[in-house]
Formats: sequence, structure tokens, C-alpha cells
Amino acid sequence: MYSHRTENKVCVVETGGALTLTEPHQFKSFVLELMEGKENIGLIVNFKKLVRIDSFGIGVIVGLFKAAREKNKTFAITEMSESHKRLFVATGLDKAIDIYKSDKEAIKAMTAKS
Repeated sequence: MYSHRTENKVCVVETGGALTLTEPHQFKSFVLELMEGKENIGLIVNFKKLVRIDSFGIGVIVGLFKAAREKNKTFAITEMSESHKRLFVATGLDKAIDIYKSDKEAIKAMTAKS
């Protein structure tokens, strides 16, 4: 369903096929559990395998972003499709959440901040 790995103290989470009404709470629980790791300085949500996202999924992403900030961890999204990027631009979320083309680029930026 979801997978994760840690690289340079940054947890990278890959989404499944959809973050919609039926899926987002499972994803949120999965990621929040990973965020409990004290050794992680940041969290990346990789959208490469994400096919669909709706308002519920957007809400989960915003909730994860806020949870990361509360835990003094950086947060970013990577490998976003153009249609998903347009959604984030339209909602203004691209101004609040860091978006990178690749995990490598995001990890480099996150480790430079710590």
C-alpha cells in the first residue's frame, strides 16, 4: 500500500494510488507513526505513484504538514504530476509547502537547513 525509507535522517514516504475519501486516514496514521521517530529531521511525501487526490487527501497533506511543523521537522512533497501541481497552485498550498522535483533535491535542501 504505502512504503517508506530513511535517507540522511529524512523519511521518504511513497503514496499509493489515491488519497481520496476512502484512503486518507489510513495514510495519515501510517505517516504520523513514522514521524514519531526522533532521529528524523524531516518528511517527504513522494507523489510519483499518486493517481488521484481529492479534498480529503489535500486535508491529510495539510494535517501532516502541520504535524511536522509542530514537531520541528521539515516537510516537502516530491515528484508531483503537473495536474497535482496545478491543484496545489490553485489552492495556494505551493506557497506553504515545499515542492521539489526529486527526493534527492529535497533531501539536500532539508539536510542543509538542519
